[in-house]
Amino acid sequence: MTEPTSPSSTSETQFPAPMESLLEAARVAASWEVVPWPRNRSQFSDRVEALTVSLRKLEKDFARFPADHFPAHQPLRRSAFLEVEKSIRLLRSALADHPQEAELLPRLVSGFTQDEPRLSGLCHLYLETVSYQFQVETLLVFVDELQKREPLLYKEIWQLGAHLKFALLETLLKDAPALLDASDCEELAQRTMDCLKSLRHIALVDWAGILESRILFDAILQQDPTATYAAMDF
Repeated sequence: MTEPTSPSSTSETQFPAPMESLLEAARVAASWEVVPWPRNRSQFSDRVEALTVSLRKLEKDFARFPADHFPAHQPLRRSAFLEVEKSIRLLRSALADHPQEAELLPRLVSGFTQDEPRLSGLCHLYLETVSYQFQVETLLVFVDELQKREPLLYKEIWQLGAHLKFALLETLLKDAPALLDASDCEELAQRTMDCLKSLRHIALVDWAGILESRILFDAILQQDPTATYAAMDF
């Protein structure tokens, strides 16, 4: 795996357009209005239940269609169908690993509501910016730029991987059913393939290894001259 990009090196690097888009997205996210300690109930658990229902329906719907249902001139659509079909176990696993304690995370203010966990919004924004093609390097660029302006809570940092998987699952379960009905869905099919690839990639990431240093008080504790903190096994 490529060595994660550090905050200092990202500020000195000239990025191509996609990286500039990431930096801009992070700056936009830093300007969001947030309730850091919400008191009212979130509807996030309802979203988990809705995804559970959607996944069950997807399994049933896909089981009814043979692979030769798709026209020969739409190979990408057929490939996406086959990838989803053989990835049902992956999708179940991603749903089982849904974010915990989302009720306690800072929430975005939207109109009169305070329902969306900020971390959920951040993950959707990042994934949209990179066209659902997850890479550790681009994620760290996004997180580092954001934290220059708006530090995340440690519990947000630690739940980043789970929320990324959940955001990918939400996108995939919204898009995939259209593969069975839409006649012109090459873009949708590509996004479905990218979501599946990203889910597999995320499952292999050493999250503790790349995220611990992103907790801002961690950098201070690492300066402990006795090295007690650095030797601790979490």
